[in-house]
Amino acid sequence: VKQWFRFAFGRTEHEDDACTLAELERRFHEGRHDIRRLLLDIVRSEAFVHRRTSQATVASRETAP
Repeated sequence: VKQWFRFAFGRTEHEDDACTLAELERRFHEGRHDIRRLLLDIVRSEAFVHRRTSQATVASRETAP
């Protein structure tokens, strides 16, 4: 769960992510370790839907051709 979280968010987890990770882990175990369901749960999570973009990412997108 943690590795998929890191991949989806493009960063390591922070203290603020503890609740999100706990919920994702709970749902992953309840879903019999179904990776497809985990991926859907990640992208449907509040943390993913309302994630912040770093200034560096925004700046690099603005200068890209």
